[in-house]
Amino acid sequence: MLSEYRETLKQLKEALDSGRFTGQKADLLRGMIRDVAWVIEYIRNGAPLRLRFIRVAKDKQLTQGPRRSLTQRSRFKEMQAAALRLRSLLATQMDMEEARKQVLKVLEEGLSRPQLTLLYWIAQGLDEHEISRLHRRNRAETEKFIEKTLTRAREVLEAHADSYGTQVHSDT
Repeated sequence: MLSEYRETLKQLKEALDSGRFTGQKADLLRGMIRDVAWVIEYIRNGAPLRLRFIRVAKDKQLTQGPRRSLTQRSRFKEMQAAALRLRSLLATQMDMEEARKQVLKVLEEGLSRPQLTLLYWIAQGLDEHEISRLHRRNRAETEKFIEKTLTRAREVLEAHADSYGTQVHSDT
């Protein structure tokens, strides 16, 4: 079975490299390549990998209620800006995918498990009501938890970006 997955991975990479697929179709192929590579690692290791990130299409419509979507909040945008800044700093020393993984690692190390889970749920497009239900908390407690988590994530990312930026400048 492993050899069949490896052959499939090889065919997917060849299809992507052929240049026949562009735009959304190329993105779909890249996603398939990531998924097949993950399955191969799963089979080789005999256990699930630590994390399996679910990518959400950028054009996905998020539910809108009386409040703005979680991704439209200023705290989320501040946290996102801090993540992009750190990723850009890291990308000067490594490729973009590795930089993205490093940003996630910084969040993993700096946030509690419930806070990290919340960020994953937000990235998947869940709204406050769904998060309240999953966390088994009322809306007010969920609101406080979301704000606290977004603030903490921003602080962790900014602190790491500042220390990394200082380190890079002192090396030059």
